[in-house]
Amino acid sequence: MSNSNDKEMKKMGITDRRAREKEQRRNDIIDAAERIFFIKGFEEATIDEVAELAELSKGTIYLYFKSKNDLALAINTRGQKKLMLLFRSMLPGCHSGFEKLEGIVRSYIDFFNVYPDYAKLALKFGPFHLDKADQTSMEYAHELENYYTLLFSVFDEGIKDGSINPQVDKKSVISFIWGSILGIMKLQQLGDHEILNRWLDIKAVNNFEYISKMMEQLIKR
Repeated sequence: MSNSNDKEMKKMGITDRRAREKEQRRNDIIDAAERIFFIKGFEEATIDEVAELAELSKGTIYLYFKSKNDLALAINTRGQKKLMLLFRSMLPGCHSGFEKLEGIVRSYIDFFNVYPDYAKLALKFGPFHLDKADQTSMEYAHELENYYTLLFSVFDEGIKDGSINPQVDKKSVISFIWGSILGIMKLQQLGDHEILNRWLDIKAVNNFEYISKMMEQLIKR
């Protein structure tokens, strides 16, 4: 009986070790892809360069990621995780649901100003590139779900504490806010700040103020 248990434990130990090694190799590939993509840009980067930096064969890369797009989603997942940590560290300093929503918007914009390479990739590859049968896509979808869950929770808190108008449709407003952030980030990336002044009847000194003022007009009670 003891020998049987020892063999089972040894087998489990080998399985666990292989799983850890596989995860470590996957992370090494993402590390390499992140460096190559951020230095050369997504279009110019190649899987061969990622494989060389990761010290793996090109075939091994494809065992873990089916395409360069798949690698981009894995990097975006990392960025989204960093962003969620930033959100959660900011929330305790806010006193109402509306303040928390503003804090999330500010953190989002600050994050992509500090990490512009993540911003470029996020603007290029988002939820429209997801494949339900793919691990990388599902990990990214999970992080997006965490993001939206947080936004809905904060919105409900604002309605409860009276800082957000209960008559507004939260799904529509949250989608609008998210789209506005991405749109302003894209315009900033293109370097065309005058478009914001022409399209929006809102005078603000930075991107956060644009969205904050729109939020006040739309949802603040």
